Amino acid sequence: MFVETGVDQPDLEPTWYASMVAMPYSPVFQMLDTQGTQGRYYSYTYAVTIKDLVKTHGHDCEGLSHAASCSKVVGMEKDMEN
Repeated sequence: MFVETGVDQPDLEPTWYASMVAMPYSPVFQMLDTQGTQGRYYSYTYAVTIKDLVKTHGHDCEGLSHAASCSKVVGMEKDMEN
């Protein structure tokens, strides 16, 4: 299966609830989603930023920032192993 990445541009515009989104250390994740309940994957990924995580979580907190940053670091380490 071919999956195209980088199709969706991340929202890196700072706002009052997510001013850290424009910082160089702020993670941007590429998410691969399924089409409904059938389990078929889309043929492209979409970008998710810390701003999107704050909107979904409901508020910005230290735990959210730590989890996102750790996920970025762990993902980079996994990429370097391959």
